[in-house]
Amino acid sequence: MRNVELKMISALSLADQVEHYVLGQLRSKELKPGDVLPPESELAIRLGVSRAPVREAMARLRAAGVLDTKPGRGSVILSSAPNTVHFAPTTHSLKFDENLFELRLTMESAGTALAAARRTEENLAAIQTAMNKMEIAAGSGLVDSEADVAFHRAVAQATHNPYMMSILEFISERFAAFVQTAWDNSKVIGAGPQPAIQEHQAILAAIRSGDQDRARLAALSHLYALKDRMLAGKSAIQEASLTVRVKK
Repeated sequence: MRNVELKMISALSLADQVEHYVLGQLRSKELKPGDVLPPESELAIRLGVSRAPVREAMARLRAAGVLDTKPGRGSVILSSAPNTVHFAPTTHSLKFDENLFELRLTMESAGTALAAARRTEENLAAIQTAMNKMEIAAGSGLVDSEADVAFHRAVAQATHNPYMMSILEFISERFAAFVQTAWDNSKVIGAGPQPAIQEHQAILAAIRSGDQDRARLAALSHLYALKDRMLAGKSAIQEASLTVRVKK
């Protein structure tokens, strides 16, 4: 059964509802700075929604300075009030958003370079853990887009700049649907998961080396390839569909 508090604001999108729920808990003092939110999966069950809107709401709250993600602890409340930065709600459209891509291209290339300069052994371990999960899934012919998102989140955390971390995490979360599409399309266009795996390995190697220029270029190369895979996959799907119709 859907949470009663969410029913009261049902005119909003699901992500909006989750965000308003958490902020309402803060206003009522049910939550306070220092508290740790339940895992996203548990929160989704509690509120009667899927994990996707919970994930997006958490990204928004991190971008607004309300939450911070602490390794081994989860999402920790930092403040009872959002900062003045506000992002428009997503349309949940699968149409490729050039504006979003440009923002990610600019921010993530700079952020990856910064991560190369500031990463700690703990940061490298977190990035490596996500990398391992992607490699294991790829080796089994599967896709782990959540590990992909976790990889980029860990890179963002390695910048040790709270504003950079919030923006990069927010962008990464909003780009999650495109990431899943790109992984799926890798099968359609016949390239498989290896190109994406190698791109992530190159990013990790550059960050580990501490070479900022190499890290920036590795991030740019990966993001352009990601875009190509998604758009090429779309074309391949359309061509395959056309071929089937012609044969009929």
